[in-house]
Amino acid sequence: MSGIFLNEDELEALDQVPAAARWLYIEILQRADYGDAVGGMPAVVVGRSKIITMNSLAKSLEYVPRRGSTRAPDIYGKGQIRHMLDQLKAAELIVKTTQSKYELVFRLPFAKAVR
Repeated sequence: MSGIFLNEDELEALDQVPAAARWLYIEILQRADYGDAVGGMPAVVVGRSKIITMNSLAKSLEYVPRRGSTRAPDIYGKGQIRHMLDQLKAAELIVKTTQSKYELVFRLPFAKAVR
């Protein structure tokens, strides 16, 4: 059975960001590659084997209510995703290691593999 685990350091840092940025972190965490090395240090890295983009992150947060609902959809643009990534970076939950026009690569300093 696979899943995600949030440790106390992550939970403390997540308290510093809005709810949408918390969900974005969870989406990023679900794409993590555990055990990759960055700069010679073992780390949790996202975006190396599974390419992620601003569009894929925006799509993963999108919520479209069922037909007949009066609730408005949650749809995020690239600027909003970029702002949330900046919030996660300020909380030290992510470190951008690469950003090309098409893909993002992050290191997750607080995330740890649970086996």
